[in-house]
Amino acid sequence: MGKWFKDGVLIPDEDSYILSLPQSNFGGTYTVEVIGSDVCSITTEPVEVVNLGSDILTQPPPLIMLLPTQPILTLSITTNAPSIGSTIEWFRMVGAGRVPITAKLPITDPGALSIDVSDPGVYFAEVFANDFCGDILTATTEVFEPVGFRTEISTLLDCDDNTGILSLENLFGITATGLEVPIIIQQYPFFDFEWFLDVQSTGITETTLSVNQDNIGEVYALEATLTGTSFDTARSNELIVEFLSEVVEITPSMSFLPPGSTITLSAPQSASYIYEWFIVIDGENQIVVNGDNIVSGQGTNSVEINATGEYFVRIILSDCVIDSKPIIISNERGTSEIIPNIVTPNGDGINDNWLLPSSLFNQQDVEVIIYNLKGQVDFTSKNYQNNWPSENSSSLGQNPIYYFMITKNKTVVRKGSITVMR
Repeated sequence: MGKWFKDGVLIPDEDSYILSLPQSNFGGTYTVEVIGSDVCSITTEPVEVVNLGSDILTQPPPLIMLLPTQPILTLSITTNAPSIGSTIEWFRMVGAGRVPITAKLPITDPGALSIDVSDPGVYFAEVFANDFCGDILTATTEVFEPVGFRTEISTLLDCDDNTGILSLENLFGITATGLEVPIIIQQYPFFDFEWFLDVQSTGITETTLSVNQDNIGEVYALEATLTGTSFDTARSNELIVEFLSEVVEITPSMSFLPPGSTITLSAPQSASYIYEWFIVIDGENQIVVNGDNIVSGQGTNSVEINATGEYFVRIILSDCVIDSKPIIISNERGTSEIIPNIVTPNGDGINDNWLLPSSLFNQQDVEVIIYNLKGQVDFTSKNYQNNWPSENSSSLGQNPIYYFMITKNKTVVRKGSITVMR
């Protein structure tokens, strides 16, 4: 598998070992990144390709939509073919052949480089360049009529200010055969746009919407309607406003790793996040691989590990990236400064009790309060002995979920939930 680059920019949808160059604008410096695995790749030496002839510099998209409220669609090109002696001719496909629309004209004639079309079909511009190579350059555009539309929105985040912009990413016209053709920006004025918070209109009719931390958790969608027609309104995908927290903590299922056991490490969960888990070995961050440093879970918000060490998770949201606080997993009871969120009081001697680290265990200035789901106190202690729920639990630890609050010198230092699994 490989990735091709022209002048340092990725060429999309090209992953073969062969790259076919286009007819025009192919001059530049090319490299290919050969990928052997997730952690192994090599980039070739650059190769410069020089075009001694002419190019069509700009042209219409290969697929374009003719809107019913847009009776005339102008197709135009630009070229660097020599102005003296170079000509252009426009054609339209009819059946299996092409029929001239214009005569062969000098490219310097006014209007020679554009035509107006009012019907769907396949159109060609053919430039005969009076250059060193005697190039014949062709630009092809297929024009369609829509039967409906589809809208896509995306989020652009300012990672430092926790602000963002929701924006129209793509607007497609759908043909009778189901083909989706991008609507070009110049056609956006033919549409009415409106942003919705859930099902309530915001009154904002631009193609962008600004959001900030006050909007966290809100769900937005954009509706697009072709003005003055009976086409159905195209409602976009829904986006939840999210930002990355300044501090991400990993929650372990146990406070230490007994020999032969596993621990689940969990990070905040979101369908919008991308997760990469790392282990620090000899000061180097190494991505963990399922079946090697971890049992399973790479790429998700929780991993199951079977080896001690220092771990952290990298979370990616849009263009924002944050690394969690590292967590050290030891196989010695009480040496890890972590608070577990799962206990398994099944009498096997492993994780039967809720075990706090040494800084919070057996401390006179530390108070531990555990509540049940109804908010009633299940257990409280100012000198916790790592003995809940086997001792001093008013509910005998029979409920599946509890909540805890830990204070030190009457200041809250930690709080969260505990899951009891039997």
